[in-house]
Amino acid sequence: DPLDTSALTQTDLIPLPEAYRSIHFPSSKDIHWQADKRLSFNEHLRINLQNQLENLSLGSSISLRINPQITQHTQNKLPFELTPDQQKTVSSIYKDLKQTTFTHRLIQGDTGSGKTATLLFAADQCISQNLSCVLMAPTEILASQHYQTFSDFSYYPQNVQLVTGQNKEPFADGKPMIYIGTHALITQIPDNLAYPIAFVAIDEQHKFGVRQREALIKRTPIPHLFNLSATPIPRTVALGLLGYIETSNIRHKPLNRLPTKTFVTTPAHFKKSSAWLTQKLQEGNQIFIVCPNIEEHSQNIASVQKISTQYRKIIPAEYPVLSLHGRMSSEEQNRILDTFKKSGRGVLVATSLIEVGIDIPQANIMIIHSAERFGLAALHQLRGRVGRGEGQGFCFLVPTTDDETETERLQLLQKYHSG
Repeated sequence: DPLDTSALTQTDLIPLPEAYRSIHFPSSKDIHWQADKRLSFNEHLRINLQNQLENLSLGSSISLRINPQITQHTQNKLPFELTPDQQKTVSSIYKDLKQTTFTHRLIQGDTGSGKTATLLFAADQCISQNLSCVLMAPTEILASQHYQTFSDFSYYPQNVQLVTGQNKEPFADGKPMIYIGTHALITQIPDNLAYPIAFVAIDEQHKFGVRQREALIKRTPIPHLFNLSATPIPRTVALGLLGYIETSNIRHKPLNRLPTKTFVTTPAHFKKSSAWLTQKLQEGNQIFIVCPNIEEHSQNIASVQKISTQYRKIIPAEYPVLSLHGRMSSEEQNRILDTFKKSGRGVLVATSLIEVGIDIPQANIMIIHSAERFGLAALHQLRGRVGRGEGQGFCFLVPTTDDETETERLQLLQKYHSG
């Protein structure tokens, strides 16, 4: 038995020989459960020991000395106080960064809970100690938004660089940097940097493959790894439960945020909503409208082209109805988003391109046409684009036909607000 008597007492487990005997010839249901518990414990212990040995075989990571003054400087730059969950997550990140061995942490929090803000503290600590760090996002829109956030709120704004396929700026490696970008980071960051990478953070982790995520950390010394997601993939959740990775949960949104009200409504009923939508626009709200297709392939399935035309007919002319989709160039996409954000009014009809990372506090209404064509994770992420300010957020799920309204899957979005 690998466990001595004191360990057995502490864990309330039976000895291994007794467990093997009782799993086959139990004298009672309770004894059978005790035997099952002991053998399960052994399996989890084996997995944990294997994980520890694997991490040790990866080589050493850079250990940081956390400077409280830099933490205070970062907090002073932010226009808000961190929530208790965010503070706890920052402490956990600091604990990881102090380690000389590789650490892997999932930062799980609902859309709009402030996961990215916690990385600002880690990034500033890196720069202060002449080390670099990386933040990878799945889309250029999201990468550009993170770049803007770090440029505005990092204590070292001059040490931030955007790395995307479209960005032709020369790669900066003459000083410690916060590299923010898309998949382009995998190929553009040299293996050997003068200012090595202390950590790699992957936003919207569920959007990347395992090999893509691993490609960034295959370097010496091996960077610490942080995955961020509101809807983590089941594999990652399982790895957390089995002890392969640590998990930090940001359960609470900032105090001024209201839960987004979600409704599943029939197309026929939704056609009567034009007066309500106009009223909301007059109150200063902006509206997101999402469709699964760009052009009309099927008579019933919603498309950006068709829905844009419909809304231009029912929305008063003084409110612009803009269109956004993946066939547009990155420059055009950014221009349209910038126009929509700065105007503070109007409607944006888009594909699921806006699923991750778009942060427009005045946009409080999300309408998803042909909602049954999207997965639950995508619907939850899209809902997270609204209600990011102090106003009440609304999300309407409009199925293609009336008979799909009662689908159990869409009703789950009404019932649950957590990813």
